[in-house]
Amino acid sequence: MKEEIRKRGLNRVVIASCSPRLHEPTFRAMVADAGLNPYLMEMANLREQVSWVHSHDRRRPPPRRPTS
Repeated sequence: MKEEIRKRGLNRVVIASCSPRLHEPTFRAMVADAGLNPYLMEMANLREQVSWVHSHDRRRPPPRRPTS
């Protein structure tokens, strides 16, 4: 990810992953290592705010989006 941040000249980063409580320090350090202000990184909490929302419907899993 650091290489992509540098290669694309990004000045902000949004991370969509699991709980920020567990992963936020890791991603902030990675963003800082890539040369950005670590507070210009934002996290979207997919676990609690997306996946668990659909836990009541056991017939089908939540839709998955391809990663690129």
